Amino acid sequence: MTMKLIIKDTLLGEVNRLRKNQRLDDRHSQGILDGIYAIEKFIDTLEVKEVDLEKEFSQWWKSGRTKDYNVDILYERYSDVSLKLAKYFFELGLKLNQKGE
Repeated sequence: MTMKLIIKDTLLGEVNRLRKNQRLDDRHSQGILDGIYAIEKFIDTLEVKEVDLEKEFSQWWKSGRTKDYNVDILYERYSDVSLKLAKYFFELGLKLNQKGE
């Protein structure tokens, strides 16, 4: 499974860099700047969601388990290491996305 994330601030930073590097020598350049500005405005409208990883993990863990086991005991025993693993891969995805890999 491949997950692709775009960090809004990073994307806006790249668009801003393009805008600053554009010269205003002719009407064509002004058109490019107008396009960059329109893209920047569009990106700014995109919704950014924050994720409470601990809450999501807890809900996932407790909802997907059978009633044959004591879910609370299993959660207490394994949730710490599982949550650390989930955070590691979430943060790895963000780092790779920032590097453009």
